[in-house]
Amino acid sequence: MKKSSYPNPSPTPHATHRRLDFHPNTPPHGGSTPRPITHRPFHQWRPRLHPHAARLHRPPEPYFKVELRLGLRRPSRDDIVALIKECEHKPQSFTFYPVDDVAAALSYRNWEEACDAAAWFWESLLLEKHDYTPEMDSNVSVTDSLDGRLRVLFTRHVMKVMEGKEVKRWVEESERLSKEIERVSTLLGKHLHIDLSNHYIEQRKGLVVEKIQVERRLKEFDSAMDCILKYLAEDADVEGADVEGDRSVNVFKFDGCFDWKRIHCLIRRECRRLEDGLPIYAYRKDILREIHYQQVYLCDGYVFLEGR
Repeated sequence: MKKSSYPNPSPTPHATHRRLDFHPNTPPHGGSTPRPITHRPFHQWRPRLHPHAARLHRPPEPYFKVELRLGLRRPSRDDIVALIKECEHKPQSFTFYPVDDVAAALSYRNWEEACDAAAWFWESLLLEKHDYTPEMDSNVSVTDSLDGRLRVLFTRHVMKVMEGKEVKRWVEESERLSKEIERVSTLLGKHLHIDLSNHYIEQRKGLVVEKIQVERRLKEFDSAMDCILKYLAEDADVEGADVEGDRSVNVFKFDGCFDWKRIHCLIRRECRRLEDGLPIYAYRKDILREIHYQQVYLCDGYVFLEGR
């Protein structure tokens, strides 16, 4: 046999050579589909455990939050912290949002504590200690509602407003006008010069008109507050709460659910209108009645600005 002229390139006699066209994933017997690297025979197969699979499919943790919605002022973290310190029901934690419509979100352990805190924030809002509107938020369906407690709270507040300092101020003004009318009437009973008598007659007419305006203004305010009280009553009929009589129309219309923010805004608006004392406020109900019962109604008037 003729020996090869090429020397053995392997430095050791036991070295093995690998074929250059061999691939570890090449299937045996000329198969066309390579086996994956992680392939194992069936008798060696074992189910793999994924420790994070249970965590990924776990239901979300329940949360109970009280959100403080922004008012007219810019929110401040110091104001929020001071307000939380005054609250009788301290949250587990809170988050401050300086640029969102929610000033802060307070987290509580259960729904009862969140309801107690929301009721406290509503009560302090009605007392004008702050201007943040509280709202409840939770991912758990609960049967207990805050409406029953807020009904009592708002009813007590409306009754207090109806006897507040602004109402007392206008009642005193009406009494003052009555005394002034009586004094002028007494002067007219005396023998006076014709010019002076005409002056007192015109003065009494003006006082009577002014007194009627004050009385109608107070009546309009009481009517608006009575409408809210009827809606807040336990046995209130929502559909029938809009109309008092055959020709009397209330100024507010409510639906079935309680919108406490809207009710609070209505109370503040009525107090502001009573304080401003615009003449048209005394005739608001009459205008609405005519609009309700007449197809076409024209209202013409002017606003007198003092000093112009």
